Amino acid sequence: MTGEALILEVIKDHIESASILYERYSKRLYDYFVKISFDRELSNDMLQSTFLRMIKYRHSFKKDGSFQAWIFQIARNVFADELKTRKISTSENVDVYNMEYPGNHMVFRGA
Repeated sequence: MTGEALILEVIKDHIESASILYERYSKRLYDYFVKISFDRELSNDMLQSTFLRMIKYRHSFKKDGSFQAWIFQIARNVFADELKTRKISTSENVDVYNMEYPGNHMVFRGA
């Protein structure tokens, strides 16, 4: 099943499908968080927060949208919230809202 099909199952309250999404996306999200926060422990916390928000806000997923884009938007929001509540040092002041995620790797626009 695709990420989109799995999140639609989660929306129908088949929460067990969330564990499959976690298995598929947790490494990419964790790597993203480590790259922008330089903190493995914080990255684990943000990873958990991302999936908790995914479940909490599952009904906001647009049925014709990309699950990967949606989950990384949640991840960017989690990181932005961390920036607001903690003083996180980022290299070159990474603009977390100006990133793309084609395939399995990140591309910074304008870099």
